[in-house]
Amino acid sequence: METKSIISLFFILQAINNVVNLVVAQEPRPDQQYFKCSNKGDFETEDLVEERDYALDILYKLFAREKNYTGYEFLITSKGVQAHGLCPSLIKKEACAECINNTVAYLKKTCPKQKEGVAWTALPFLNCMVRYSDDEIQKVLEMSNWAIFPSPPNQANSDPGPLEKLYNSLVKNLKELAAEGDRMMKYGAGSFFYTSDDSPTLYGVMQCLPDLNKDDCIECLSAAVKEIDNCCSYKRTRGGRALCASCYFWYSLDNILEPKTLWTPFVTSP
Repeated sequence: METKSIISLFFILQAINNVVNLVVAQEPRPDQQYFKCSNKGDFETEDLVEERDYALDILYKLFAREKNYTGYEFLITSKGVQAHGLCPSLIKKEACAECINNTVAYLKKTCPKQKEGVAWTALPFLNCMVRYSDDEIQKVLEMSNWAIFPSPPNQANSDPGPLEKLYNSLVKNLKELAAEGDRMMKYGAGSFFYTSDDSPTLYGVMQCLPDLNKDDCIECLSAAVKEIDNCCSYKRTRGGRALCASCYFWYSLDNILEPKTLWTPFVTSP
């Protein structure tokens, strides 16, 4: 009996592992991705297109490596093609690498020859960004294009009062936390809640490219907050995400920090 129990437990654990791997490895839906190609024209030769593809493939491998994961990678090729990618800093690297891999494939398809492009993928519990260019992109603040992923319309919040108070407190604290980061990580994640049992808890994540200075990070996150205000918070939806090439802001009344122990949030109360 004991042996059978051990064998049964093994198969149960294996099944759970297979389901988790399937969830991570599945391709994003069309409404979970967004892209923008620049108007700078196309690469002049196929060699440069191949160099772009090579850079994006190497970028994915950098995220998939075993050491030194911070959620950000940057590279420049011998022919001057630059590429970088961003994931939440405290997400497991395997989940990030899969997101980056899907985004790389999507970006190659949607910007097949353009000299510059950026793409985002927004999954239920993480998002990622990939960008490439034949020009300088490191330490450059870029906010010309935003990818907006609002909550579904049927998830509107019915009580705007608590949401507004929670939202304002969350924005202030996360912005300060992310902007105070160093050259390795400019990231903040956390939640705000009230003491009564029936009061909501609001979760949020903010992140900037770590090569941005503090002022540029704050400017980018402030712009992200305005994008979220217009699409989501003013409409009292349960959540929303605003992502550009330099930063993003994500808030939700659903717990985006807990699933699969991917997050290490700070928790505070107003």
